Amino acid sequence: EVDRDLTWDGSWAMGAVFSRDGSKVATRSQTDAIHIFNAATGNFIRTLPNGGWGGGMAFAPTGPLFAAASTEFSAELYNHETGQRLHRFAENAGLVTCVAFSPNGDTLLLGWVDGILHLYDAATLELKREFVVRAAFLESAAFSPDGRFILTGEGWPFMTATLWDAKTAEPLRVFEGHKWSVNAVGFSA
Repeated sequence: EVDRDLTWDGSWAMGAVFSRDGSKVATRSQTDAIHIFNAATGNFIRTLPNGGWGGGMAFAPTGPLFAAASTEFSAELYNHETGQRLHRFAENAGLVTCVAFSPNGDTLLLGWVDGILHLYDAATLELKREFVVRAAFLESAAFSPDGRFILTGEGWPFMTATLWDAKTAEPLRVFEGHKWSVNAVGFSA
């Protein structure tokens, strides 16, 4: 049974994400737009322009920050309450495949397919740390619930997942034996 429909004029939904408190939902469409909705009522709140129809999205757990990948080898940071674009992060490292905020909201994680993972200070937007994934495509990344670790998923040619120390950017363990790209990772609560 459907509890609520989130609708807009235009194209298909290409992804969706909830805010940490569950009060908002962001959807991405093929028309290069992100739509923000009230999760309880289904009412449309606003559209955020974005240069791409695929890639990760994330609400900050505290405050009005929202980050989204773009097809232009970049990611955008917005104030989702005002709709204002605050910053554009760009690297010459392929598409952005990973977007996440740390559990306490002080760090923004962005990962590029060519194997670069950056941690930015969410308040100052300064680069805090860089991780370089071994010679494989970076497909996914997630923070552990306590923020101490990052788990990445790698594609060709290794098809592995790697556990990293979030403070030192040192790899701690590699999980092998996957038959295909590890394009989604997560931790138990």
